[in-house]
Amino acid sequence: MSSAIVCLYHSPNFSNQDIPNWVFLFNAFCLFGYQTLDNLDGKQARNTKNSSGLGEMFDHGCDALASTVRCQ
Repeated sequence: MSSAIVCLYHSPNFSNQDIPNWVFLFNAFCLFGYQTLDNLDGKQARNTKNSSGLGEMFDHGCDALASTVRCQ
């Protein structure tokens, strides 16, 4: 969510003009962190034997919701 807010602040109409380079680097860092943490939570659930079909469906639903917020 923070990457979308920073991107929206620097470019309200999501055009690629006049956006500082650090915004793109920040977005890349946020995307890497999101993907890493998203993969680790499933692995942790399987290791602790807390995984279920409902949890997997909830995780995919959260991923679908989060993908609508990204600024790319």
